[in-house]
Amino acid sequence: MMKAKKSNTFFAKKNVVDTASAVFAEFLGTFLFAWIGGVAKNAALGNGLAIAAMVFFTASTSGGHINPAVTMSLVVTREHPWVKGIFYIVAQIFGATLGAVLDGGLQGVQFGTGDGPACANITTTSNAVIFGYEFMMTFVFVGVIFATAVNQAGNFGGSTPIAIGFALFIAIDAGGDVTGGYVNPARMLGPAFAFGCNLDRSWVYILAEVLGGVSSAVIYKTTMMKMKFYVPYSGSDGEEQGSSDVETASPTSFHLDSIVGRHKVSSRVDIEM
Repeated sequence: MMKAKKSNTFFAKKNVVDTASAVFAEFLGTFLFAWIGGVAKNAALGNGLAIAAMVFFTASTSGGHINPAVTMSLVVTREHPWVKGIFYIVAQIFGATLGAVLDGGLQGVQFGTGDGPACANITTTSNAVIFGYEFMMTFVFVGVIFATAVNQAGNFGGSTPIAIGFALFIAIDAGGDVTGGYVNPARMLGPAFAFGCNLDRSWVYILAEVLGGVSSAVIYKTTMMKMKFYVPYSGSDGEEQGSSDVETASPTSFHLDSIVGRHKVSSRVDIEM
């Protein structure tokens, strides 16, 4: 993991092409995730499997964020450039909105009616309850991402997207019945823009999810990544491997770009978010 040279400017030709490709991947990945998640028969399981698949699908190109709260968490902890992060977030929201539109179109739902696929029924749920659930669900989700994808010392390999999918599954299973289990500002804004549902309360979701994700990222990076841990080991002797100095393998020393790594010669997962 290495830092990009300071001489490389954001608007250099190669950087522009790479950024455009990454932004498109975030748009397409979020579009497909929103469509699949919106029509899933089981919301928790369907969205968990969908995010795992979309991370596999987009990771080598964009890092597989598929979520503005994830992107914001990476930007705040300096694991992702803020300018590129802005493009990611715009692409994610646009993709989620089109995904919701596709959901509605395929199901014959009339747009702008205040109801449609992925619209949560929160008429009797207070803003405080919504905030609490979405904060905690996103806290768990982003924490798992940092533990398995950002912390390169973990060496979880190709299981990283699966772990992320499990994290979303347990989060939505815990609070989906209460808030709709969005855990993602784009997933909430998509149906809100397409169908006009809960748009006036979208600020609660966005605030809770961004703060939950950023809080989890900051806590993990400043405390748990500096603690002694044990790396999963495939040896037959049951020996535990680990280091009391995690910082030597910390992802803070490089520019994250791929969850599965660009180089197939290694079994290690290198996530760049």
